[in-house]
Amino acid sequence: MSRLCVIGNSHIGTLRLGWHALSGSERRSWSVDFFAALDGLQTTLEARSGRLVSDSTELRLQFLRSAAMTRIRPERYQAFAIVGFDVSPTTLAKRANGYRTWKYAEAERPVVSQRCFEAAMEDVLAAGTARGLAAKLRSLSPAPIIFVPAPQPSTEMEGSTDEPLRWLTDRGMAQALFAAMKRGLACLEQNTGFSWLTQPRETLVDDQPYTKPEYARNAVDGYGKELRADLLHMNAEFGVIASRALIAACETRLSAAQDKPVPAGVAEGVGSEA
Repeated sequence: MSRLCVIGNSHIGTLRLGWHALSGSERRSWSVDFFAALDGLQTTLEARSGRLVSDSTELRLQFLRSAAMTRIRPERYQAFAIVGFDVSPTTLAKRANGYRTWKYAEAERPVVSQRCFEAAMEDVLAAGTARGLAAKLRSLSPAPIIFVPAPQPSTEMEGSTDEPLRWLTDRGMAQALFAAMKRGLACLEQNTGFSWLTQPRETLVDDQPYTKPEYARNAVDGYGKELRADLLHMNAEFGVIASRALIAACETRLSAAQDKPVPAGVAEGVGSEA
């Protein structure tokens, strides 16, 4: 039996519901522990004495509630997944508000080249909390570490008047943002060896940067509580598809570690648009 450790923010609830909906054969001899780290508390995690621990009482309570443990023992796990945090459309969209490329120039915002914009988004990921958490895990374990980005928003986000997320409400801007995110994740994989899971194609609207609206119906938060009228979180049906993809990614990375490194993009859904 292989064991997977999943650490995530509010998007972990979708994956957890989906995982538990899988049949035993679909889990392919994998068991999982889900550690919810909500409200930015993942920054309090530190590597100490071979464990990932926190001095935050609130985070320990969240871990106890979600995983029935207060600390993470890396030696127990054959793979790790880091879900969401700043590898998310909302984080990147809010950071992107400070820029405008030649194509999306606006008054009072500096105009930068497309490549400069992409480099800025790469920096967000390279210096982010998810990247820092992965580095702490790596100091304790050689097991594969996979980033699972938060889902792309529902197609109903297009045309929304949500000003802080305007990079997601315009189709062209959203496409540019996600292209920059994927480039940043590929760069991170090349420089660190941490891999990333692309969102399953069957959940996306063809030729659009949005998730099919049916996957945002009855969306849930980190503890499985239903979120009404939410266009950024997904439901258990989405979680089932994502869980299958995550299991396949874990097995691919374990196989690569046991044999020899596999070039990025060889495995479907892992660091590739294939």
